[in-house]
Amino acid sequence: MLAPESCRGLIDMLLTYARAFVVTSVNIEQIRGQLIHWHDIGHTGVMPEHEEFAKSVKDALAAVHTLCSEIPSLNKVCGQVTRIERSFEAGTTASLLSQSLHELNSRLMEELAEHYYYPVTTDRAMLYGNPIPFGRDVAQAFPSAEEDIGDCVRCLVLGQPTAAAFHAMRAMEVALKAFARKIGVEFKPSWDAYMKAIQNLIDRPYPEKTKAERARDPLYREILGDFVALKTAWRNPTMHVERRYTDSEAQQVIIAASLFMEKLAKAGFREKKRRLALQTKLATEALVGPTGLIEQQP
Repeated sequence: MLAPESCRGLIDMLLTYARAFVVTSVNIEQIRGQLIHWHDIGHTGVMPEHEEFAKSVKDALAAVHTLCSEIPSLNKVCGQVTRIERSFEAGTTASLLSQSLHELNSRLMEELAEHYYYPVTTDRAMLYGNPIPFGRDVAQAFPSAEEDIGDCVRCLVLGQPTAAAFHAMRAMEVALKAFARKIGVEFKPSWDAYMKAIQNLIDRPYPEKTKAERARDPLYREILGDFVALKTAWRNPTMHVERRYTDSEAQQVIIAASLFMEKLAKAGFREKKRRLALQTKLATEALVGPTGLIEQQP
């Protein structure tokens, strides 16, 4: 289970704790089943009197209290849990405890019914909560792409592949501008303008280039070729309303964008220094685990 602090907002917490809510609800119903059985056979004594059973009741109530306290809109259920806990500690009958637990489960289901849920697999839920899905190198080299990188991943997870491709291309534009600035191309209004300016710079006569430019000429040409290929394959179609992407196609776009941005970052191309967003700064400094990069499906 993901730690609560790694989640972003209510939707993330609901995704994270959905399984726990189901397990807790089932536990409560199992306890009620035992209580109903005792009542049916004539048990009228005060609860708790069985140590192991008492522990299971306390654990189930504590689990509900913890889960509801983590989600603001469910906080009000905690008061009901507390009242049941106090009643149980003071001593209550099997019949009354069963009724209280039934009311608790019903209340919990009613409150949860006010929320909408979007099912995702475990791996995608972890990808959704990863603050640096393209990896630390990209996060550090292109900080202003952080929001679009996050949005492209979240759109993919939430079933919006066309939007995911759009945000991936916006993130790529940050890398394009950083590359252009690094090699001496000033701001241009469009991808086409950047491509032409970069091509003209690379195609200058050999004697006009510095020693460093000559040494890096093959790399510049390779990067420009990659940009042209990505622009033709993904960026141009994405800008037209007729083009829609499937989930698999959007994954390919994101993979291509992330790998290419990582390639630029490792080659030393990066944005002009600026303060990293707090989320990225903390994540990169803490060396958060795997990048969570989407793996292309066979």
